[in-house]
Amino acid sequence: GIAQLAWTAAFLFLYSTYQASAKPWRNAFLNNIDSLLCTTVAVLCGFLLAVANVSVGLEERKKSFTPIVNAVFMMAGLVLVFVVIYAVLFFLGKVDVIQSKAGATTKVLMSSIQ
Repeated sequence: GIAQLAWTAAFLFLYSTYQASAKPWRNAFLNNIDSLLCTTVAVLCGFLLAVANVSVGLEERKKSFTPIVNAVFMMAGLVLVFVVIYAVLFFLGKVDVIQSKAGATTKVLMSSIQ
């Protein structure tokens, strides 16, 4: 519920602050994207704290938010399937590294694995 959103936002803000200053990834682009994503999710959690209706019961909240949560998990699952297929094809030598910003990040990740 509300406490989980608050703890998630607090943890992500702390991690994002650490990550932005320590820069643990080899690629600067990857560090910036990681910081941006963590901050975005933390802000989303903070926003949901403000708009979540705590006077409504748990069942009513589940009923109103379940379609949104299911859609987000479905999109995340599709992205995961694409990434796994791409990784398998990459290791089999069937595809080359994508030549774009995201592709450059993928190249750095794949070269660190090999």
